[in-house]
Amino acid sequence: MNTIVKNEVMLPEFVSQLIRIAKSEGMNNDSNDIEKFGKYVAELQTQIIALEKQIEAMNKSLENLQDEKIKDAQETMINESKNKVSNLKLYGKKCSSTLKSLLMTFRLKGSNAFKTALKATKFDSLVKEGAKLYHSASETFKTSAERTKLLSKELGGVRHSAANVVAVLAGKDITEAPKHIDNDKGLLHLIEKGFTGLSQKCDKLGSRADNLSDEIGYRYMKISAEQKDILSSEGYKEFSQSDDGNYIIKYPAEEKNNIIKIVNNQNNTMKNVR
Repeated sequence: MNTIVKNEVMLPEFVSQLIRIAKSEGMNNDSNDIEKFGKYVAELQTQIIALEKQIEAMNKSLENLQDEKIKDAQETMINESKNKVSNLKLYGKKCSSTLKSLLMTFRLKGSNAFKTALKATKFDSLVKEGAKLYHSASETFKTSAERTKLLSKELGGVRHSAANVVAVLAGKDITEAPKHIDNDKGLLHLIEKGFTGLSQKCDKLGSRADNLSDEIGYRYMKISAEQKDILSSEGYKEFSQSDDGNYIIKYPAEEKNNIIKIVNNQNNTMKNVR
């Protein structure tokens, strides 16, 4: 059902089929994009499961909190976290559907339609969309961790002060610190660690997406006629003329460094000639 590819990432069979089809059609750069994007989606799905398990563990701690005001505040924050993970889950399904649609296009409409659809698929844009979701979720989790830490600190401060107990517990007529404070403080510490872990996971996913969006898809660069001739001799073929009489080259994102190197070498050669 699954195929193992390099780096020990498990790809669904439909992704492996897409890679084989793209290669058979001579679309090697696109097949590389499919593979990288497929790994990214598989990793996302794995991480979503980890995020959901973390929230489930936090929910168990929440159930044992005895202070109702603090419990309500934590429940709101955890529900916000669930919504963020739900958005990531929907995004993951969108990414999978995009890949499945490409395979369906090949099966129903044939090779030419597949090539057109694949060229039109903006994998880098999809990854950038994910990066925004990850960074947004990370900020929400980070804020929740800070708020939870503050609540825990306030509880710790009321242990020896009935006045502080009254302030924290919404003016209840209490003459001594409730016995459940130590227990609630410990539970809040666990929930804080949970939020921090969620934030760190999303930070890593966001960084991964930022880097990947720069590696896949196509890029464009304005070049001179001389640079076009040199790049053509290096095997690049996708050029269009710009309004100012120069040219625009379309190239795979992963070849950015090679393009820049060739262009810079040509610029240096021209300077030496002059």
